[in-house]
This record gives sequence, structure tokens and C-alpha cells, in this order.
Amino acid sequence: MASADLIGYISAALLMFMSIPQTIRAYRSGTAGVSAVTWWTIAVAISMWLVYGIRTDSTVIVVANVASLSATAAMLLVLTHASVDRWVAPALVIFSVLALVVTAALFVPLLLVVAAAVCLPIVSRVPQLRQSFSNYRTGSRTSLSRLTWILAAAGQFGWLIYGLILGDPALITVNVVCVAMAIALVAADIANPGNREPRVDDAIMTVSQTPALDR
Repeated sequence: MASADLIGYISAALLMFMSIPQTIRAYRSGTAGVSAVTWWTIAVAISMWLVYGIRTDSTVIVVANVASLSATAAMLLVLTHASVDRWVAPALVIFSVLALVVTAALFVPLLLVVAAAVCLPIVSRVPQLRQSFSNYRTGSRTSLSRLTWILAAAGQFGWLIYGLILGDPALITVNVVCVAMAIALVAADIANPGNREPRVDDAIMTVSQTPALDR
């Protein structure tokens, strides 16, 4: 069981860090091609796994999802800031919504929590998949972080192994599908022709940072 817990903690770390590359890129380069619906659904899904861990007395799941939820909330804050140009009010709203979701889930039947925990991570990927394939078809450049989804695939593969060790069908089911969807997202972004050419603003920044020659 110690080895299973170690795998769980490593997977938790990967999923916690998955939000960081996307948060940094969204803050620096904007949110083009990044689905806010996906990230909100991910946050709710993580909340369900947090409640699942609390109600089944699984320390590793609780610790993993507290960390993941915090990192995902930061991503939501950056996404919201891009729309409303505010920090404090969106942060309060995000915290309140997620606290309400967790509190409500503590009082509903555990079976419903498990169903949501299994289904929502899968559902959360759908808007981003649709966005990424749409961007691929139109050749639109995106701010999607491939590293985020590579970390997601690696972390979810670890949880898949954890689920196999414990014989937990919920963990096995959700992570098989989510690994496949994360790989598809990365593949679509790599294949997107719009991401193969430098953006105009990148070129301008490069020129502006080039030291002027003495005349």
C-alpha cells in the first residue's frame, strides 16, 4: 500500500503542476484557444474528488485534490481577469463558488459524488477538444500550453496505476479516458498550422528587445 500511496502523491504533484504552465502562458500571452468552460468543469471535478477523499478517509486523495484545486483556482482567476480586468472580486467569486460546491457535495449521497467525480473530468475535456480541433481546422494560433496537457496525461496515468493497485473502478475508468483525451489535445495543437508560425506580437517584441546599432 505504501507504493500505491507514493504513486498517488507523484500523480497528485503532476496534476497540481499541470495548471501552472497554462496559467503562466495565459497571463503572458492571453487566453486565445483556451476554454474557460473546461477549466471551470475541471475545478468542479476536482472538488468532487476532494469530497470523495474526505468521505472515504483517503488522505492521499484529499491532499492531492486540495493542491490541485488551489492551482486550478489560480488558472480560473487569470481567465476571469482577462475578461473583466479585475483581481479581487473574481478571486472572491471563485473561492465562494468552489466552497459552495464542496460544502453541498458533503451532504449528497456518495454515489452521486462518485458519479460526478467520474463523469466531470471526462466532460471537462470536451469543450477544449472542440476548441482545439476548431482551431486546427481554421489554422488559428492558440495560447494553449502543451506542457499542461502532457502533465495531465502523465498524472492521470499515475492515478490509473493507483486505481489498478487498489482495484478502484472509478479511478480506473476516469483516468483511461482522460489520458486519451489529453493526448488528443496535444496532438491537435501540434498539428495546428497556425501554431507553426511566429505571431505578429512575438515578432514585434523580438524587434523591440533587439539593441539598436550605433550610428
